[in-house]
Amino acid sequence: MATARTVQTASSWLGAFLFLGAVPWLQGCSHEAEQKLKEGVVGSWAEVGGTNATLQFNADGTLIMKSPRENQVCRYDFPDAKHVRLDCAPAGMPPRPYTWNISVTADDKLLIGDAQQVGTYQRQ
Repeated sequence: MATARTVQTASSWLGAFLFLGAVPWLQGCSHEAEQKLKEGVVGSWAEVGGTNATLQFNADGTLIMKSPRENQVCRYDFPDAKHVRLDCAPAGMPPRPYTWNISVTADDKLLIGDAQQVGTYQRQ
């Protein structure tokens, strides 16, 4: 007959095994969501508020931002499925990454921003 200590030890090992088995699965789900987001944003987007600003996300991880006031080329990546990290430092300068909230809506709009403001873009 198993003692309470034996059952507790077996239960602890089972819990650890299930946790360790779930970690790669959860990481795989996160990676799939990030990949889906990247595939969803690649292309040209125009700001819907009439600012004439555009974003061009390229598959190689570059972003070209154009507006009447400025043009920038940035590097981008996705640290997770809800954020985009942009590094718009000029060539030869130290990296200056900044992380923004990002999502693509069901009606094919791109929402990108922070707690204070959100830009809305329509796929061109």
